Amino acid sequence: MRALFVCVGNACRSPMAESLFNLEATKRGRGDAARSAGLLPHTHVCRGSVEVMRELGVDVSAHKPQRLSHDLVEWADQLILLDREISYELAHLPFAKRNEVLVWDVEDPYGMPVDHFRRVRDHLHRKVEELFDGDRKGLHE
Repeated sequence: MRALFVCVGNACRSPMAESLFNLEATKRGRGDAARSAGLLPHTHVCRGSVEVMRELGVDVSAHKPQRLSHDLVEWADQLILLDREISYELAHLPFAKRNEVLVWDVEDPYGMPVDHFRRVRDHLHRKVEELFDGDRKGLHE
């Protein structure tokens, strides 16, 4: 599976989800891969995301937020939107309809204390594990 995680800024949720997915794929010995993108990308990953991912031994500090593009969508066979509002923004785009789209309505921790980032990270980690376990129920929140 090639998963593309999409949020607004590609600075908090989607870089964490991308890293958690790739970590889980490696842990399970699978060749799956993830990337991430945002509708309005920031210039750098949020400090809170860096801090809470470092707690798991994952360094996301070098992540470069990028804008959602046709090429990224074409690369993916699974789009995972991390915000219900994003699904409304992308509904009119014909290239988004070719992929399987999941909507995980995940809290945006941008500008919040680190404990919010930790809660979002743990939520994303559970969702990624469910995705790998094939638990399709509950994947749409």
